[in-house]
Amino acid sequence: MADRRNPDDDLTLGPGAKISRPQTAVGGPASTIAPGQLLAHTYRIEALLARGGMGEVYRARHAELDTLHAIKVILPELAGNTRIVDLFRREASILRTVRHDGIVAYDGVFRDENGRIYLVMEFVDGPSLSKVMKQGALRPAQVRELRDRLADGLAAAHEKGVIHRDLSPDNVILPGGELAKAKIIDFGISKMADPEVKTIVGDDFAGKYSYVSPEQLGLYGGKVDPRSDIYSLGLVLAAAATGTPLDMGSSPISVIEARRAVPKLERVPAELRPELTAMLQPDPADRPQSLRDLVREKPHAARTGDAASGRRTATARDSQPPGRGMRMAVVGGALVLLLAVGGLGYWLLAPTPAPPVPVPQPPQTDKIALLTTAAHAALQGYPCAELSAHVSPSGDIDITGYVASPSDGQQATAQLQALPDVGRVSNHAAVMQPPLCEVLGILHSQTSSGPNAAGVPQIDPGGALGTYFTGQGLKLGVTATAPYEGGYLYVDYVDGQEGYVVHLYPNEFRPIKAIRAGDRMDIGSLPQEVQDYVVGPPYGTNLIVAISTPVPLFDQVRPRIERGAAAKAYIADLRGQLRRLSTSGYQNSLFGNASVLAFRDK
Repeated sequence: MADRRNPDDDLTLGPGAKISRPQTAVGGPASTIAPGQLLAHTYRIEALLARGGMGEVYRARHAELDTLHAIKVILPELAGNTRIVDLFRREASILRTVRHDGIVAYDGVFRDENGRIYLVMEFVDGPSLSKVMKQGALRPAQVRELRDRLADGLAAAHEKGVIHRDLSPDNVILPGGELAKAKIIDFGISKMADPEVKTIVGDDFAGKYSYVSPEQLGLYGGKVDPRSDIYSLGLVLAAAATGTPLDMGSSPISVIEARRAVPKLERVPAELRPELTAMLQPDPADRPQSLRDLVREKPHAARTGDAASGRRTATARDSQPPGRGMRMAVVGGALVLLLAVGGLGYWLLAPTPAPPVPVPQPPQTDKIALLTTAAHAALQGYPCAELSAHVSPSGDIDITGYVASPSDGQQATAQLQALPDVGRVSNHAAVMQPPLCEVLGILHSQTSSGPNAAGVPQIDPGGALGTYFTGQGLKLGVTATAPYEGGYLYVDYVDGQEGYVVHLYPNEFRPIKAIRAGDRMDIGSLPQEVQDYVVGPPYGTNLIVAISTPVPLFDQVRPRIERGAAAKAYIADLRGQLRRLSTSGYQNSLFGNASVLAFRDK
């Protein structure tokens, strides 16, 4: 949180001076172009096709050539943002080089006489795959025909360094309803494979939850490359083969858990399961490594971790910093904020399970039990950390929880890899540098934490799954659910980059008062909050913490913002006050929850 300046300057979430929204030459309600209007003396607008986060898409006819085109016009409020326009141009210039019958053609970016910036694309007339699916599932031969067409088109894009990242049945159009002519559309959130090239959305999460890959959610190192499109294509083909999307989760925690293993494919025709299993391996290293390989491989046998890599104990992703987790992406000027609401907060805060009690078991089970005990022991002793090891029957280990630094995460991986009889080690632990790990440790040790514990306050990120636009105020809903009447609620924003704490409640704007179970507080609705709580840089991981107590934690309301030594003193005071209440007979009446906010700029 910091001062609010020009939208093209760095913004952050916090108190400061009020600014004006950027002014552009094209404004307000006039953003919709009326049918019949001539754009740039060339394209006659015929109809509005769709509106999105970056612009409006129209069907238009070339006035001289009588050819049909799809035209996407940048939203007026983004047209004055030079950074967004530059990214739009750069990305479109690369997409213009991708020429394949399976990819909608891009003709270029232009500006009309009124200053409107627009992208001219091939107009594709036909139903989307999602509409066709409503009529029934495709036959296996049709699914393979669609696979080869889409894989060939995506491969052409990958060879130019472009990754789609938002593949779904809505983004596949069938001209004339013919599978053989299928085209992939809407590369609006695509990214370049070159990590040095910035794009409209950067290197972070984008895409629909139903079709997003594990690495787009931060799993397996969080590196998004062409193999991410392979995973999404596998989900699209599975949906086409069954007529409905697979159940890939509907909440943050269920979305993540659904991607820890190959999705259930029992509804998919048996002859398609092996090839879809290969595409839907959670670990990108276990999938076909390119779409050309995918089409060439016959038969399409499933590639498990053992078959594909000879039971690796180390992978390329193991060298990546663990636990990149949820993150912030810039989508056409929009900051997409994915908070670890409820479930994910619990996922991060889940306590390390106690080692199992030894019981007589078959030899293989004994081996896994010993490995489980050794893995838990190996993960103890890391400062400012909570780590759990989940051991599979085959000896593979998933690490979850959090550590204070990337080096600690790498060391934890190495320690588990050194254990006897270990399979593949996958580190999903988040990096929560101080003071974040300190606050999480307080919640874990002094409160009943996580949404599955009765009475914990619930955190609602607001918006559509926590989506915020540049300059938009943060709006959070916190509901007191502790099983007592007249309790007290404390809500803090803990910054992971600069280490300060903002007391969202109580403070001078929101005096403390007793709160009943079920009462909801909407933070960000007061005039001063609207002015001060603005989403923007510095980017990184932060926390929203909510604690319910039966009696007040502090005698007086603390300053709204505590920085430096004051922030460190507050964290120490919080630990001490919760410990005091716990030892005073309130140990079963203290409830805490945390949600992760992760911002990132590319």
